[in-house]
Amino acid sequence: MTNPNDKPRILIVDDIPGNLRVAQAALGGEYELFAAINGQKALEIAQSKRPHIILLDIMMPDMDGYEVCRRLKSDPVTSEATILFLSSKDEVMDEVKGIMLGAADFILKPIEPTLLKTRVMGHIQRALALQSLQKRVEQLEQRLKAGSQLAQQALAGDDQALPQLLAILQVPSP
Repeated sequence: MTNPNDKPRILIVDDIPGNLRVAQAALGGEYELFAAINGQKALEIAQSKRPHIILLDIMMPDMDGYEVCRRLKSDPVTSEATILFLSSKDEVMDEVKGIMLGAADFILKPIEPTLLKTRVMGHIQRALALQSLQKRVEQLEQRLKAGSQLAQQALAGDDQALPQLLAILQVPSP
């Protein structure tokens, strides 16, 4: 979401086409949506499209959602994606397992569109806030590095370094 005009990307993973349709109908228009019907396809799409949010079913054939989550979180390319589990499993230990694997939330099926939209919006807002903070930290680190170099130059007797250092530090010149 580096460009403000970009829509946040969401990958919906479910082996039941009806569940995909419900989620797509709830989220369509506001987000760029991708869909996968199995874990392997989800991993491929996550690698190429780098979604911000992944709505991930737990119970799927071949590779369950827990394994998909584990692989996504262990891959540097996909590890930053926010994973929200979608499941009809309502046992506390199922939710605990998902969160321990790195999921941010757990939404029970059947999907309630208003709840899904609200939860996704909250996670997108948190992701945007974190992205903004990370950008600010990078800017401050760059200023600190430049300031440190200029301070060393000023201490070494470079008369032009001090005004530049004061400008970086946003301190009025004497």
